[in-house]
Amino acid sequence: MTYPLAKFDELVAALLAFKMQEAELSSETLKNLYALLQQTADEAEHVRAGLLQEIMGIRKKKALTLFIQNFQTACVAIADKMYVHLYTMQSLSIDKNTAGEIVHYYKAILEKVDDILYFIEIHFTKYFDRMQKLPVHYYIRWRQKIYHALAALKPSMHLRFKDILLVETALQPFEQFIQPLEGKDFCYHDLIYLKNLLPALQQQIQNEDTSDDMFDVLTRCLLTMDFNSSHFINHCMEKWKKKIAESDDKNEQITHWFICKKNLCQISVQPHLKLMVTKDSAIKILGNYINEEIQILQSENSNELRDTSVQHQPEHKIFHFTLPVSQIAILLRLLVEAGFIKAQNQTDFLKRVAMVIQTDKTSMVSAESLRNKYYAPERNQLLSVKDLLFNLIKFMKRLE
Repeated sequence: MTYPLAKFDELVAALLAFKMQEAELSSETLKNLYALLQQTADEAEHVRAGLLQEIMGIRKKKALTLFIQNFQTACVAIADKMYVHLYTMQSLSIDKNTAGEIVHYYKAILEKVDDILYFIEIHFTKYFDRMQKLPVHYYIRWRQKIYHALAALKPSMHLRFKDILLVETALQPFEQFIQPLEGKDFCYHDLIYLKNLLPALQQQIQNEDTSDDMFDVLTRCLLTMDFNSSHFINHCMEKWKKKIAESDDKNEQITHWFICKKNLCQISVQPHLKLMVTKDSAIKILGNYINEEIQILQSENSNELRDTSVQHQPEHKIFHFTLPVSQIAILLRLLVEAGFIKAQNQTDFLKRVAMVIQTDKTSMVSAESLRNKYYAPERNQLLSVKDLLFNLIKFMKRLE
């Protein structure tokens, strides 16, 4: 397989080899530098054609994907190197006119590389590696754009929608993008998702449709965009449970849950979009939770939970906890999500745990109470568990 950018890579490597730390650059050095940059620019103009010719000769999808992604990785690495040199130019003690010329050259290369990456992203979307990290300069540029877009979007969202928590949840990915955690690298997937989510939210502000409380326009929009964050999932379930619980009849509640699931499955999700790639889709997760709600109501309706509790209670040893139920639920959630406890049916798992524990405040823990605190932990209890875990680490040090 011929690599169409071999010459391009050689030129950039030679460019990076220049000793920019010299106090003054000679006219001969500048002349050679200019010649290399000119060749690099000329070569970059032919990258598109070379890439297309190379792809035409590739028959296997795997080989094509590898080719595109390797080329993409090389372009990102080149762009980051150019940015580092641009950033360090401020500390170089060279003539301002000379520095200005060099900065111009570096910017020219960055612009060419950007054109190439954008070309691959648009015309070879199927093979483009969305999990590849964003070039630093590219992220900085888009962070500014997202910052200004968020400044305009946020007040409009709060005016349009009454559900403040849902609005904050929808805007959270934008907040994280402009204020990243230390050491956090964003990838193309993150930016592509935000570039699709932004116009979708802007459109909902203009949408005058007033849907019911179960599926308001903002909730539908986020489901369509496969907004599968835990905050959004938990918020939907709590909102739906509160709405359905307004009916005292369990059969009627079961019917409402089935209708909710039907409406959920009818939502058309945008292809190739998902907030968190490693998690299941929002509709699948919510569908599983709805199934659990239906199972619980059906069991309660036939008195199975009560009969099982009475029948098996003498056979089980009761474990006494000094912790409240809310903190026990959080610890169980941590163990399950970390993979230390395997529980395929979490409803059954929590039911069995509730049968064998008691606390200082209650001699019989309700499975429903444990389950509610498991899926919707309170913030103050999360902080208490965090302190508890730190104390456990201190105790562990005593054992060393």
